Amino acid sequence: MKVLFLIQSAHGHMNPSLAIAKELVRRGERAIFFTIPEFRNAVEAVGAEYQPIPEKFSLGHVVKEHGISMLNDPDKFMKLSLQILQSQKEQAHELLEPLVRVDTDLIVYDHMCVWAKELLKSLQIPSVAYFSSFAMTEDSVFMKQRARIVNDEAVMAKIREFFCANDGLNLVMIPKIFQPDSESLGNHFAFVGPQITERPTQPDLGTTLDPDRPIMYISLGSILSNTSFYLTCMEAFADTEWQVIMNVGPGTNIESLEPTPNNFIIRNFVPQLEVLKQAQVFITHGGMNSTMESLWYEVPPIVIPQSSDQPLVAERIKKLGLGTALSPSDVSVETLREAVDVARTESSIKQNLAQMKKELLAAGGPARAVTLLQEYVKSYR
Repeated sequence: MKVLFLIQSAHGHMNPSLAIAKELVRRGERAIFFTIPEFRNAVEAVGAEYQPIPEKFSLGHVVKEHGISMLNDPDKFMKLSLQILQSQKEQAHELLEPLVRVDTDLIVYDHMCVWAKELLKSLQIPSVAYFSSFAMTEDSVFMKQRARIVNDEAVMAKIREFFCANDGLNLVMIPKIFQPDSESLGNHFAFVGPQITERPTQPDLGTTLDPDRPIMYISLGSILSNTSFYLTCMEAFADTEWQVIMNVGPGTNIESLEPTPNNFIIRNFVPQLEVLKQAQVFITHGGMNSTMESLWYEVPPIVIPQSSDQPLVAERIKKLGLGTALSPSDVSVETLREAVDVARTESSIKQNLAQMKKELLAAGGPARAVTLLQEYVKSYR
């Protein structure tokens, strides 16, 4: 079986799909990714095949074209994202010939990969929708929440077109309990949970941690940058018992954060799984990939949502008692310290994290995802 992956070119989207591809290869199947050059090494490291696409088909292209500061304006970011996605849809035909040359049995496409969904209209190949976060259908909780925020039906129509999917099989990278409206979705939505696998192409942290001191991990993901937030974190936890590892993303000049407190390690990129294995608390933007990895290692998250589905992630963390959450407007030295103290000491959070780990394991991970893909292809033969 040969499976073609058309995934949005961002770490939070790519990482779970790479774990699925690794399991496919382990079973003797073939996996092929059409993605940007940034992910070539990661793709080939799991034994999959790489086919390049232009940077303009990456959602990160929005940030590269307009500057990382535009992420601080959610409305502007949404409008620009929709414009870029519309452009990707209109230019999707450029990728049709390369895709047709790849003889494949199945296409796994990201629900946010607009160019892929456009190409599927011309390809008579079985397809499976892939959700790195919440399953998004036109009637889903996320879309209803977004409609209340946007309050513009023309914009909402585009959001539904670009972000919703409902195929014969839909793989969702979270456990069923984390999806607030899971019972309203049919059995063709498979909640396979987080896809955790080693990432050999990532650089190590480059320093040795003290095993006798607690570790705090702070990250707003691989795209976002917020110098003011980082400085507040430094003020809150400088010269404390914590060893603080802070990932500030490639868009932040680390020199702007100097002098660095003695107990802080600040990097533009951090091997997240390696850090989470050792951390006691995680201050995060609430990207779903980061959140699921935090729950996998039973590290309580303090979610400070920035955009997209992150407010809903924060709601679920609070409702399920898995950690704490703060509005960005409420972030201060005092609120950060208080949130960390609650996340670290509240016994019910620890108990709920242990129960959630059982849910994550029961979801099946890469093994279940690949079995479902194999069975789906057989149903077409």
